[in-house]
Amino acid sequence: MTIGPVIQRADAAVAAGSPSCLEGRHILFVSAAYLYKVATLKAAKRSGLTVSLVGLELPEWARPYVDRFVEADTYDEDATIEALRRPFEEAPFEGAVTFWDRDVGLVARVADAFGLPGCPVEAAARARNKQAAREAFAAAGLPQPRFAPFASWDELVEAARGIGFPLVCKPLGASGSKGIFRVEREPDLRGAYERIERFVRPEADMMFSYHRGRYLAEEFMPGPEVSVEGFAFGGDVHVVGVTEKRTTDDHFVETGHAFPARFDVETARSVRRLAADAVRALGLDGCPFHVEIKLTDEGPKLVEVNGRVGGDLISTHLVPHASGIGMVEGAFAVALGCAPDLRPRFERAASIRYLLAERAGALRAWHVDRASFDPAGVVELAFEKEPGDRVVLPPEQFVDYRIAYVVTEADDTASAIERAERALEHVTAEIG
Repeated sequence: MTIGPVIQRADAAVAAGSPSCLEGRHILFVSAAYLYKVATLKAAKRSGLTVSLVGLELPEWARPYVDRFVEADTYDEDATIEALRRPFEEAPFEGAVTFWDRDVGLVARVADAFGLPGCPVEAAARARNKQAAREAFAAAGLPQPRFAPFASWDELVEAARGIGFPLVCKPLGASGSKGIFRVEREPDLRGAYERIERFVRPEADMMFSYHRGRYLAEEFMPGPEVSVEGFAFGGDVHVVGVTEKRTTDDHFVETGHAFPARFDVETARSVRRLAADAVRALGLDGCPFHVEIKLTDEGPKLVEVNGRVGGDLISTHLVPHASGIGMVEGAFAVALGCAPDLRPRFERAASIRYLLAERAGALRAWHVDRASFDPAGVVELAFEKEPGDRVVLPPEQFVDYRIAYVVTEADDTASAIERAERALEHVTAEIG
């Protein structure tokens, strides 16, 4: 169970840009997701929106911000659309939005079913299928790793022969670094396949129910990873900025972000151009986007494209604190068919770093050495687990070993990162 912030600066809520077209409108949230996303609901109410929410449950933390709840299993898209028909007749919502990758396709289908603005269903489906996306990028001639689909051991062996080592295996329909395995050499391949069969199952995580049993093998791309944040709207692609990312070496779990990314001019242009070309190749429009790119020795190459705003705290914290641009408010705007306000209000930088557990077990306690903790630039420090919670490492669970996070801001990216790393030095967790 996620808990609230231990340290939160009084002015932590940035007054981000909110288009005037939001006031008095009615929007549908698809899934409340987790407590990280409470900032999206707060932004909706701050923008004057009426909020309906559809999902399996209405979490306690979401209740103050939701005007109407519709119960439905959002993993069953047809049933969800049927569950929404009567509420729509009684009090129509004017747009649908999600802040979780799994529901990008469902949001597009909801928009299509009820005649709302939104991303084309086929484009959203391509974004949620890693093989279909790769094929679209290949057809457009965009730089990306060698790849091959597989659904059996024999197909993986054949794929590995064509790709070479090291390679990466991933499920077609997952997100959030879930189910990703790096394979260094041929003798490791069988063990990796057995771990995929064991751990990449809907019984372990319902995210793996999408395109169940189907995977992609890809060439491993060395180099730092970045993500490009922006919006596709009215046939145009609008890049807001680029985020630096830090990930683990084995399962590529994200351990930190910083915005804006530090680039030379030519690299910045290449990354932005590639992201825009990738969004167009998928046909995304009427939605935010989050494009992941590796900076290789051969130039930028595509990892994947998501038809939603950047996850974790990129859109709710980093971009607003660094620029004053309201990514969440922008997502509301495009869902309602109006232009997002993407004007920067200032030029600063923000960073987040996560404290990861080094072993599995039960969290006994966490500590903040307040005597040594430097609050300079700290926007928020929060723990994601309470004492007594179980801590699980990959591959049994892929993001369950994050213990805490800290968000910082500064005049430049390097300083924001330094502040975050320094702050985490005084945060510890006891695991038994």
